[in-house]
Amino acid sequence: MIRLPVYDRGTQRFELAAFLCLGLVGVMLVAYALSDAIKFAVARDDIIAALTTGSPTPIGHVAHGQTNVAVSITVPASSTTDQGRSGARPVCPSPRT
Repeated sequence: MIRLPVYDRGTQRFELAAFLCLGLVGVMLVAYALSDAIKFAVARDDIIAALTTGSPTPIGHVAHGQTNVAVSITVPASSTTDQGRSGARPVCPSPRT
């Protein structure tokens, strides 16, 4: 009978410890992502209001419960590159006609 190769007890314990550590890291990452998702869901209305008004909150004066305040997005009133452009694009014939 042909027997499959086996490995010693020390290797088996090391392999088990390595995979348990990897599993623990994975569980911690999922827990961290879940906690951030819950924070975002709680502060969703505040985040949407801040992004639509275009008034960034200073980092030093952060209200309790807000998430992702490190990013300040300002909405320009009008861009100089957009002036003079029409809304419609010119009609170009298809190369396959």
